[in-house]
Amino acid sequence: WQCTEYIKIITAMLYLYIIIYGMMYLFGLVKLENVLDFTIRMVKLATVTILIQPGSFEFFDTYLFQGFYGLSNTIISSATGAPVDNPFRFLNQNMNVLIIDETTFFKVMGVMFQGVLGLVVFALLVHGIVAFVMSFFQAFLVYMMSFIGLGLCMALAPIFIVFILFDKTKYLFDAWFKLMVKFTIQPVLLLVGLIIINGMLSSIISEIF
Repeated sequence: WQCTEYIKIITAMLYLYIIIYGMMYLFGLVKLENVLDFTIRMVKLATVTILIQPGSFEFFDTYLFQGFYGLSNTIISSATGAPVDNPFRFLNQNMNVLIIDETTFFKVMGVMFQGVLGLVVFALLVHGIVAFVMSFFQAFLVYMMSFIGLGLCMALAPIFIVFILFDKTKYLFDAWFKLMVKFTIQPVLLLVGLIIINGMLSSIISEIF
């Protein structure tokens, strides 16, 4: 890729990092005997060095970004048995019964004419159906927003990965990485809750409809 000015800046930061680390070693502020500290610093250098190499975007996309993208759908697919490319498929049966099936409408309306108790049951049924449908749309919205947020984080990766070098800027890298994890886990937790509700609703539907 042709971001020459960006590459020059990152290269200068790498040189600065090596110089500062060398001076810290000369003044006894760090010791090479500390294997963990040395390993962490080498990993930082290697990560940022890879970032400015030709084909670096392909490398990070293959080994990092695709992992974040695929993790949510893979977990959801394992929990629901739905295809990875359609994690909401497990809701199809209940949505069909509640929204598309005409007999459901007539059965719900019929409950209303069963006296006072029928009115109460009717109100509860309508409230439950509306709540379930709204939960589905909210879950879908959060799911889409999570992946949009994940995409934005990935687009900003070349900037924030560099911040891993220095302790003063590492908090920016940490915040960026936490956002990546949040946008990955959020739809999973949401879909797990929806799975539980869907299971309970399936039992109720089988008894009533």
